[in-house]
Amino acid sequence: MYTPTDALSVRVIADYAELDERCCAALTWQGNAQANEIAGKYGTDSLIASPLIGGRVFTQAEYFDFTTALSTSPRSAMQDRGLSAEIDWQISDTLTLVSVSSLRKFDSFDFIDSDFSDGELLSTTNDSAQRAVTQELRVHYASPSLSAIAGVFYFHQRLDLDFNNMIGSDFPAFFATSAAELQPLIEGINTLSTLSGGLIAPVAPATPGGTDFPHSADQTQDSYAVFAQTDWTFLPQWTLTTGIRWTTEDKTLNGKFSEVGPGINGLPTQPQDIPNPIAAVPALTDIATALATMQMPDADSLAAIAPFQNPGWGFYFLNTASILPRPSMQESLSDDNVSGTVKISYQPNDERLIYLSWANGFKSGGINTDRIAPGFDPVFKAETSRAWELGVKQEFPDYDLRFNLALHKTDIDDFQASTFTGTGFNLQNAGSIGTKGVEFDLVWLPVASTQISLNFARTLATFDEFDNGTCWVAYTWHTGIDDPGRQNPEDPYCSRAGDRVGFEPETRYTLGLEHYIDVFDFPTTVRVDYLYTGDLFMDDTN
Repeated sequence: MYTPTDALSVRVIADYAELDERCCAALTWQGNAQANEIAGKYGTDSLIASPLIGGRVFTQAEYFDFTTALSTSPRSAMQDRGLSAEIDWQISDTLTLVSVSSLRKFDSFDFIDSDFSDGELLSTTNDSAQRAVTQELRVHYASPSLSAIAGVFYFHQRLDLDFNNMIGSDFPAFFATSAAELQPLIEGINTLSTLSGGLIAPVAPATPGGTDFPHSADQTQDSYAVFAQTDWTFLPQWTLTTGIRWTTEDKTLNGKFSEVGPGINGLPTQPQDIPNPIAAVPALTDIATALATMQMPDADSLAAIAPFQNPGWGFYFLNTASILPRPSMQESLSDDNVSGTVKISYQPNDERLIYLSWANGFKSGGINTDRIAPGFDPVFKAETSRAWELGVKQEFPDYDLRFNLALHKTDIDDFQASTFTGTGFNLQNAGSIGTKGVEFDLVWLPVASTQISLNFARTLATFDEFDNGTCWVAYTWHTGIDDPGRQNPEDPYCSRAGDRVGFEPETRYTLGLEHYIDVFDFPTTVRVDYLYTGDLFMDDTN
């Protein structure tokens, strides 16, 4: 802190932090060695545990042993450093000018054994670097009946990402067993290759070990904002708070995707080059007939089996975009928003405050940096909200008791939901959400050295609209019962309208007891807490 005069101060802060740890692993609560309610249906756990892979599979009974098995130790490393400078200039008794400037650099590297087993199937690296610059300039005004703040804000960010999914040495055997229904087709093409003396090429390796699916994303963001807020005591017991903020921002993203492996230098994206068993099976018959009559097979039949003769054809049957080809991305996004707040407060005495507030909020849109299916829009819109809150704050000095009570209701449009699909995360606008609830907290000192506290919240949050949500995966696999939100059998998405929002318990509370004592003349606090969290969904697919 540097204070050249009583009216001027300069504060400079530098910070540095780093982390290098073995993180993260996953424990098994529900496995898929065998379906719970479908006899004879076996999943990937049974393949991992088979002699083919020889992996260790854990069950729910071992969950609280906190033990798992991986083929490679994971790693998570981060480095964070920043520099900020705040200048405060007291211009007069009522005016203060404040400038806050900052620089921040954040680098992270993650290596994950992403099949979460000790089989050599799939691993992932995520190497990212973030650079950010901010500048804020504010004017503060204060008088007995009015306080105000107005300012401008600038934010610039650069994000560079290098991401790679790597196929392990056990994956070819894993795929061959899990895709056994393709075996007759494979044998048919190989038989024709033998009979033709190699004129018809044999089937190429379906999922070669050592194949990489790297992609890079370079994103730039520039954001500007102008804001103001006032607190006006227009009557001795009444205060009106108003605030407004205008935000404009631009984001650009350049993404490059590639596929590299044994015999692979990019996988095809054109429909005619993608393996199609429905077209290939009759083509085998036509080719066999032509060869038997010493004729040259027709071009259409040869084209139908050609995708199976190129290395990497098996990746198309894994039903996940994270190891499929997609074209490069050059996307941009521009957003403008005006948000604000209005609050009226009534304080009849020093012990009581009653208030009513309204606010609308804005969470900027973005661009998905992941390798997603080409049919999905990587650009997601801004999230907006409108919130009401009615509350009271009350103190009872004679009883050393204070409590706060608030009722709230919030409506959110274009909620940005990230759902796990079984093989990756899908970030998209979910539609609209409605939330409402009550919050209550209390602090009581029954005696001078003891404090009792209670925090309670009851929140109801549901999707009002979410037409293109992620469908059930595990439950449907185990039971054969389809997601009721699927409108048509062929739809790859399901409606989540009416469902609870993930990660939000309906009820939660904390009860605490603190006691202050002196231990050998050292002030000591002893605290006991009881925390309760109601049931919640660990995803937005419920």
